[in-house]
Amino acid sequence: MKNWVVEFLIVFVNSTRMQVAFLLGVVAFTITHSLGWYFIENANDNIQFGVLRELFVHKLGHRYDKAALFFLVSSWCLVFKLFRKERNRI
Repeated sequence: MKNWVVEFLIVFVNSTRMQVAFLLGVVAFTITHSLGWYFIENANDNIQFGVLRELFVHKLGHRYDKAALFFLVSSWCLVFKLFRKERNRI
């Protein structure tokens, strides 16, 4: 296990495509999560009824969380896919 981690880190340091994919995933996760909750908080003021407000925040909050998590996991899958390709090159 230790050798695989060391090999992954060596390839990660030497591959700019892996680094860019990883950073884009983290940035997309952060932006999607932050903007989603920002939009929900601003729309929260326009809803008059407390029950609908709670339902709205709960439902849309989970959708934004799932979208942000999708961006993060898909970018990590891309990083491991690139790792398999770049491992042979380096």
